[in-house]
Amino acid sequence: MNKITIYFYLIISLLLCCSCHQSEKRVTDKFMKCLEKQDYEMASSYCGYSKDAEAQEMAINAMLEYFGTNIRSHEIVKDSILPDGDHAIVTIYITRNNDIRELDVPVFLERREGTWYVNPFLRDN
Repeated sequence: MNKITIYFYLIISLLLCCSCHQSEKRVTDKFMKCLEKQDYEMASSYCGYSKDAEAQEMAINAMLEYFGTNIRSHEIVKDSILPDGDHAIVTIYITRNNDIRELDVPVFLERREGTWYVNPFLRDN
């Protein structure tokens, strides 16, 4: 009986850890949904800049410059974590409000302290 209880708690803790982990695809999906709703402040929180007003404004401006404002929907088509393990590129298709579809739009992410963030500034490097 004691072994069953230990295994039970072990499995529950493993499931909780896995469910709290945000993958690069999930962060990209939430970020793009914010852009679709034009909730730029929330989108900047997925960039990790929600607490610093100056950095948040810079991130919002970079996002708007790169993605634009008329996004109706998005579709994630592939993702790849770079060999360093702390950077990723998620490729998406964007459909604009005027039904123009942009293919193979890269979204750049970086992992900071174990959490994935969209980094609108990586494209400039």
